[in-house]
Amino acid sequence: MHDDVDALAVCIQECHLRFTEPDGRIQDVHMESGETRWLYGDAHSAGNLNTNPMEMLFIEVKAASKDR
Repeated sequence: MHDDVDALAVCIQECHLRFTEPDGRIQDVHMESGETRWLYGDAHSAGNLNTNPMEMLFIEVKAASKDR
């Protein structure tokens, strides 16, 4: 299990992922090459369900700086 922040996922090659939440709920996500998806930050584990390595850009949202 790990925590992620909100992020945009961009699938480079076909992606088939399984997210498991701390309470045991499972969500399978299938994305075609070039597809994007917004992922809300939460605690989960993630696994690759494809037989090939996963290729994905994961663009995280940073918190606003308090100095601005």
